[in-house]
Amino acid sequence: MYDRFFDRLNYNPTTVFTQLVLCKSEKILSDNYDIQANYIITN
Repeated sequence: MYDRFFDRLNYNPTTVFTQLVLCKSEKILSDNYDIQANYIITN
């Protein structure tokens, strides 16, 4: 949701993603503006 916003920053903030259930895929599903999380929190 904030990928494009973070891309315009002059620094790399620490990003934490939260999910109720960890969703994984064998396929890489991303766009060129997607950011990678530093941490993921899930149940």
